[in-house]
Formats: sequence, structure tokens, C-alpha cells
Amino acid sequence: MLQTMKHILTHTDETLLAKKFGYHNVEKFTKTKTLFLECESIQEWILKGHYDMVNSSLEFIQKFDFILDK
Repeated sequence: MLQTMKHILTHTDETLLAKKFGYHNVEKFTKTKTLFLECESIQEWILKGHYDMVNSSLEFIQKFDFILDK
């Protein structure tokens, strides 16, 4: 699952993804995406407790449901 998420993040237009993840600022999305891509597991990402004023680490993961469903 993590590899699928990373594939989506690295092979989909950033502006489109930023909107899907609820970001109005692509730079903020890019920073969060970069931090996520550095993680070796979903558990590591969640345990970091990241929050960027748009999504928490858990909310960021949950947004993939919308991306994968559509």
C-alpha cells in the first residue's frame, strides 16, 4: 500500500494532487509530500504526528481513499 501511495505522489501532477488533498498552497503540499516520501512505513509517518495547518499525518493518509476511489 505504501508503494502505491508513493507512486501516486511521484507520478501525478502536483497541482491536481494538492487540490485533492485539500491544499490551496501547492508549496505546502509539496513539503508534506516530501516528508511523507522519506518515511519507510505508514506507521512511521503517523507516529511523526505531522501537521501542516491543512492535514495531520492521519488525515493525509485518509485523503488517499478519495484518490484511490476516483
